[in-house]
Formats: sequence, C-alpha cells, structure tokens
Amino acid sequence: MNKKLIKTIASITCGLGVVATIPAMSTSCNCSSWIKNAIPKKYLDISDGVLKGFKNTFVADEHINDGYDTLLIPKDVVTIAAHAFDSDEESSIVIPTYIANIIFENNSKINNIESYAFNFAGFSPDKITFPEGLTQLGSMYNMSWGNSIITIPSSLNEIDQNYIFSGEYSWISTLIFNNVDLNKNHAWLQKINSVSFSDSLRTEGVIRVSGNSTSTSQEVLDYLKTHTAAESGLSSFDNWIAI
Repeated sequence: MNKKLIKTIASITCGLGVVATIPAMSTSCNCSSWIKNAIPKKYLDISDGVLKGFKNTFVADEHINDGYDTLLIPKDVVTIAAHAFDSDEESSIVIPTYIANIIFENNSKINNIESYAFNFAGFSPDKITFPEGLTQLGSMYNMSWGNSIITIPSSLNEIDQNYIFSGEYSWISTLIFNNVDLNKNHAWLQKINSVSFSDSLRTEGVIRVSGNSTSTSQEVLDYLKTHTAAESGLSSFDNWIAI
C-alpha cells in the first residue's frame, strides 16, 4: 500500500481514538503532535504537571462548529485535579457534549486522577482510555445513559472511596481491565464493591478482562464475579468476558 496513504489512515485512526477499543494495543494516542480535532492545549489550565480543568478563556459554545470531538490530555500532565471537569462545581467548566473521546497523549506521565475529576451528569463520551502508568484513580460520577467504552490499565494500584463509578445509571457499555495480576493488584481489586458496577453494567453491559503470565484471564474474571456477587447478590454474568 502507498506509504502516504498508510500514514493518512494511521493519523485518522489515532484522531478518532480507535486504538482505545483494542485492549492489546496502545492505550494512548500515538501522535507526535497535537491532533487537529482535539481542543487546543492553550485552553487547558496546567500548572506544575497538574491539570485543573479548562481556562476561563474557553467558551464551549463558541467552538461548536470547529470540529473538536476529542479532549486530549497532554503528556506532561501528572495529576488531574479533583473536580477539574465537574459539572456540579460552579468554578469548573464542564466538558462539552460534542466531545466524544477522552484520550491521553503518547508517553503520558499521568499518575493520579483525583476524585470527581470527571463528572458526567449530562452526557457520556464514547471512549475513555486510561493509560499505563496511572496508579491512582478517584471515583467518577455518572448520571447519563450512553455507550461508553472505559479501559482500566494494569498499572492501577489504588481506587478511591472503594468504588470507581457512582451514580444511579450507567453510561458505560464496556469496561475493560487490561493485564490484571491478582497478586500485584489484589489490594484495589478487594476494594471493588457493587457500587463499582452499576446495575445496567452488571446485567446488560460487557466487562472484558485480560490476565498476564501470573494470573489467567479466567482467574481474574472469576475473582470479579465472586467478589461482586458477594456484594450485590448478582448471579448473572452472561456478558462478562475473559479475553
């Protein structure tokens, strides 16, 4: 195939966040520069590696027709502050509803996402892929229906307040746990309770898990089933898949 055509296809694929749907591939945007359809970095409030949200100069309605569909987290961000993109905080500028993907720039240094950094009360993005290197993940709030695909990295070792997601309704259709080692990550896996999996995700959504050389995918899946069933009394896991 023509090299120029291959390069074009790769660029389009990255820009659309397609890699986020394939667990075995990179969990960040493999881009060498800022992608065209992402909100420009100049609108992000970043100080000493901490992303605090959008700057006041960003007015979402003014960019409806600019073709932005991605929130790209810069690679130099180490922490996303609590309530950075929280619709319940008067001081926060929420993520616009025209944003379909939340992805992280290649070689991301992200380590910590604090509690309620993301609060989705009015819409649900299509994909959020948390990259390898993330070790602490605060809970996120959701109150909207959607078809989101959320990918959790193997590097995670701490979740906040015993649950990942809170809210009465699920905006998640697929939750992916990548390369889980039951020995290494047992501490945070033990914290997962029924609130981590909303009713619709537990019964109608898809949970996909993959293990590694220490823990097989089926062992990880069995652990999640057993632990969640103990918390919630749920007995049907037809849509939970070991990959």
